[in-house]
Amino acid sequence: MVHLLREANVEKAIAFYGDTAAIPERNIAYLTELGSEAAEAQLQQWLNPTLHK
Repeated sequence: MVHLLREANVEKAIAFYGDTAAIPERNIAYLTELGSEAAEAQLQQWLNPTLHK
C-alpha cells in the first residue's frame, strides 16, 4: 500500500491529533477489538457504498 501525503495535510493532522506516532497502535487495537468479521464488513461498506445503503 502506498500513501501520498501532502505536507500541509500532514502538518494539519499533527496539529489536530498530537502524537501521530501512536495512530498505528490505536488502529491495531481498534481492529483487534472490532474483530475480523466486523472489520471486513466495514471495509466492504467503504469499498461498495451503494450496496450497503
